[in-house]
Amino acid sequence: MSRETRHSNGQPYNEVIEVTPALAAAWLDQNENNRSINWNYVSQLSRDMKAGRFACTHQGIAFDTTGRLIDGQHRLWAVMEADQPVHIRVFRNEPPTNMVHVDGNHPRRAADRISLGGSLGTVRTDELATLRTMLGGISMANRRRTVHEEMELLQEHRAAIHFAHEALPPCRTAGVANCMTRAVVARAWYGVADSWALTRFAEVLRTGTSSGEQEHPIVLLRNQLLDIRRQGATRAARLRQYALTSRGLLAYLRSEPLTVLRAPSYELFLLPEEIEAAA
Repeated sequence: MSRETRHSNGQPYNEVIEVTPALAAAWLDQNENNRSINWNYVSQLSRDMKAGRFACTHQGIAFDTTGRLIDGQHRLWAVMEADQPVHIRVFRNEPPTNMVHVDGNHPRRAADRISLGGSLGTVRTDELATLRTMLGGISMANRRRTVHEEMELLQEHRAAIHFAHEALPPCRTAGVANCMTRAVVARAWYGVADSWALTRFAEVLRTGTSSGEQEHPIVLLRNQLLDIRRQGATRAARLRQYALTSRGLLAYLRSEPLTVLRAPSYELFLLPEEIEAAA
């Protein structure tokens, strides 16, 4: 059956089309009464398109029986921002009432999507939380990344993240084994030659049982983390948890005889790419 026949009889159909920036602009002119644009999401899609990571799937562009765009506006804006054509599946003659059902299901979490991709095996949500916190660093800069970007970064840093999760598994004492403390340990993994020292730091932090003055900074840190945890899980609290963990770990590694633990204002453990950028 030809495209014209399918179109003329009013039945829904779909086809894969190379959508150019000009075509995307023309289709966006048919965009009425749609939801507000999430420009962060548009930017993420655009980066994937430029990097060749955007895949043509069953999710694409949809027009109703009147020719009105009812799904895919973010993809079209991304094509224009990327300024390059991409192949997208286009659905036509969809009932106008389908607008109510679009995006109404429970969205997959990033960890689920990466796991279903298969290349990295099973990926847990707490692993991604550690990755994001580690990349954000002491300022916890919250850069939104695409799933593909996070897959690449997770593959790059997974050994460090795996070490941090092995050293700081979930425990009953809330506040000492979370993405903030694990992110610091993961960062330190790159620069600390003695991995046993990191393992011991994590053990004392979890249990609260120390064996000597050298481990006193860990005890100071643990007490402060527990106190912060009782104050609530705010962004300010997370920033303080991260900064204090960095300072406590550094003091332990250097055998500093601290009596007071103060949060630093700068990153104490740099990632390899940060060291390279600073050189």
